[in-house]
Amino acid sequence: MLAWFPAGLMFSSGAFPVANRHGVRMSQRLDLDRIRWLVDALDSAAETDMLEALKGAVIGYGGRWDLPSERVGDYQPCIMSVQVFGVYAMAEVLEELPDNWIRAARNVLTADNPDFSDAGGA
Repeated sequence: MLAWFPAGLMFSSGAFPVANRHGVRMSQRLDLDRIRWLVDALDSAAETDMLEALKGAVIGYGGRWDLPSERVGDYQPCIMSVQVFGVYAMAEVLEELPDNWIRAARNVLTADNPDFSDAGGA
C-alpha cells in the first residue's frame, strides 16, 4: 500500500513507516543522521550543483534513480525519481528533483521528531 504526500512525494509505508503508525520510531529503520547531513549539504549547495550532489550521494552511499540518459534521445522517463538513505522522491521536471528529495527528507525527519523545522532542524 502506498501513501501519497503533497508535491508528488511518495513513500512506501510497508518498508519505511511514516510517522509512528506502527509504534516504531523512524530512527530505528533509517539513518536519520545521514539524511540530515544530506539535507544540509544540498541546502548549502548552489542551485546548479544540487542535482550532481544528489547523484553523488546515490553513487557513493547506495541508492537508486530513474533519470534521463546523458545522450539525448536514449532514455527519457516521464517521471524522474531518486532514492537515497531510504528517502524517495520524484518529479516530472529533472531540475525539481533535488528540492522534492529535500522536502521528502524533511517529512521523514519531522515524522521522527515533530520539533524538527524547515529552518535547520531541532
